[in-house]
Amino acid sequence: MRICVVSQEYAGATPYWGGLGAQYAHVMPELVRLGHDVTLVTKRHDGHVPPDVLDGVRIVAVDDVDRRLPIAPALWARRVAGALDGLPDLDVVIAPEFGGELATYARRRARPPVVTHLVTSLRQLLSVREDLTRLQRSGPRAQVDLLLERRQTQASDVLLGAGAAVVTWARELWPATAEIPTRTLPLAVDSEQVRALADAGALPASFPTGPEPTVVLPSRLDAHKGIDELVRAMRVVWGRHPDAQLVFVGRDAQFQGRPTSEHLYEVAGDRASSVHITGFLEPADYFACVQAATVVAIPSRWESYCLAAVEALALGRPLVATAGHGFDEYAVDGQSALLVPRRDPPALARAIESLLEDADLRARLAGPGPAIADAHRPAALAPRWAAFFEDVAAGAIASA
Repeated sequence: MRICVVSQEYAGATPYWGGLGAQYAHVMPELVRLGHDVTLVTKRHDGHVPPDVLDGVRIVAVDDVDRRLPIAPALWARRVAGALDGLPDLDVVIAPEFGGELATYARRRARPPVVTHLVTSLRQLLSVREDLTRLQRSGPRAQVDLLLERRQTQASDVLLGAGAAVVTWARELWPATAEIPTRTLPLAVDSEQVRALADAGALPASFPTGPEPTVVLPSRLDAHKGIDELVRAMRVVWGRHPDAQLVFVGRDAQFQGRPTSEHLYEVAGDRASSVHITGFLEPADYFACVQAATVVAIPSRWESYCLAAVEALALGRPLVATAGHGFDEYAVDGQSALLVPRRDPPALARAIESLLEDADLRARLAGPGPAIADAHRPAALAPRWAAFFEDVAAGAIASA
């Protein structure tokens, strides 16, 4: 099969890549190893020249548009369409809904089947993030992005969800997608690589290395990760465990136009000295921090899946997360994690306290984690992805 993935994030090919960029970089080379022809269409960033081929995946880098223009996303979608028009005989094209990069191409009369990968749209993010400025939420650029996401999703032949929750929510947001066939597939995590990197990494100077227990949130400091709720929960936890340390492992972000770290220190108040923010870390050091955690807490308001949680399970860490969305795909409350309601600091505090106070509970919850993560290995999931693409190309996926 000839498969094309469109993504501005791809580990090894783009200067920035998050969970989605790691996901595609895990799965697509495995599809090549299964005998499929895979092409990546991505953005050529200034000062960064991607290779022509990476792990067997052919790379087509397209010059960027002027990002200062409010209509830049629409102009970029046109360039993506032009690049795809130059790739004949494709069997399937896939891209995330975020940014609507396939909005122009999906409306072509003559094209291969288009799959929109539902990972989390801007429209979904806007409902769970109060850290954005008014311009970010409702300015011209946001309006263009929202339009493109809707157009791409509604013009797709198949919707692929990272889990059931994101598919359900997308159908609520865009009722016109009700008749589009859907499938769900887990995201991939190279659990063996995660463990090897954690063993090779080093804790940064900002990570507390004393005997105190550490509660770690491995994530960029975005509001939808439940960062406010976690600090408020820790203010309760500190009443019984004053020596506990809270560590955010990830990049700082912006909260209504100022550094999120400043906002978190304000929320922590007189316990600000117990809050540590590492900033960006290379993967080995990042995973070393996760491995050193007494408890990993990811109280997200929304996740379509959350690869960071699967990585924590791979490292055998006891996990506290939230119920009702992506974590439900692999974590079972009381068996492999403690799941609490979203936006509920008191419940979150109780869960963290129970783990800090009970070593046996920590061990029992952490026990299933490595096996759960191993089921997400790219080599294990690639055949399922290949079968999905074959069904898409054959028109064999029934409407919902």
